[in-house]
Amino acid sequence: MPRGTVPTVGQLETRIDEAVVIARASEEGVREVGEIALDAARQARRAAEMAEESARAAQEAARGSSGPAGPVTDLVPPSLSGWSPKSAPPPGSGAGEAPAPEDGEAPQEEKQPTREVVIDPLQRFNARADAVAARLRKLEGVPA
Repeated sequence: MPRGTVPTVGQLETRIDEAVVIARASEEGVREVGEIALDAARQARRAAEMAEESARAAQEAARGSSGPAGPVTDLVPPSLSGWSPKSAPPPGSGAGEAPAPEDGEAPQEEKQPTREVVIDPLQRFNARADAVAARLRKLEGVPA
């Protein structure tokens, strides 16, 4: 409508009907967004509760544990020459070997020394995370 003209009742009714349709559509959109936000808040609360429960369980497990939670593996690949496990004493150091027999004694049977292996769980986690990050960086360079 041009400025300065007085709209007819029919034109005003048409404009009001359009405004009502737009308002109802906007209200429905806001309602949907609100429902999605409430659902996201519920999911966040559940995730936080689960994280707290996991943290409590991890603390209890750490208090009751005296050693590693699973098998201990070395991070150095065995294909390198001169490789020995990190947990083994260095060759020729005499560590872990039976004491030499004194004069007149029979030599003792060679036994594997028993050692307690304690690995910091956070250190093991960091090492595994670094390995995964390295693999991901390597994959980024490969064209898809």
